[in-house]
Amino acid sequence: MDDLQRLLDKQAIAEVLYRRARAGDRADAELAHACYHPGATERHGAFDGEAAEFIDVVSWTRPKPGSPIVGMQHVISNVMVNFTGADEAFVESYHVAYCQMAGGVDTTIGGRYLDRFARRDGRWAIVHRDVIFDWSRVEPETEKFWAKHPAADFLYGQRGETDPLYAYVARGG
Repeated sequence: MDDLQRLLDKQAIAEVLYRRARAGDRADAELAHACYHPGATERHGAFDGEAAEFIDVVSWTRPKPGSPIVGMQHVISNVMVNFTGADEAFVESYHVAYCQMAGGVDTTIGGRYLDRFARRDGRWAIVHRDVIFDWSRVEPETEKFWAKHPAADFLYGQRGETDPLYAYVARGG
């Protein structure tokens, strides 16, 4: 495989990682599903099973009543792609998840994703994900910056279809 194709493959893989982070942050389950091949698996905390079940039932990616998550933001970095074949790769990436939780608590979780990717029908997607938890912090929520500057008009991020992002892109895409 030539170097240019490998570079394009690495970019395609990184964009899947970024879309998966967006899907969790914006509670966009259809976008999350698009990051996995059918039948993909995931080990995430106590969950070990099909990624589709994690997205739809276990996690808060599919909005449902009683979500403890008020706001969330994942930052993805250190994406290392190791090709194990023409259409297969092992990918390690780092993540930091900032979560504003109901009840006035903020959590920060640092960890890594260990992903097996495959290209099927020309599309790179995850076939298995292990979520590694390296560290975390929990602290009381503090005053918001914009509370001190009430005259300023801020756009606020939302979990779900009311997020300003969806004025620019379609959900699930």
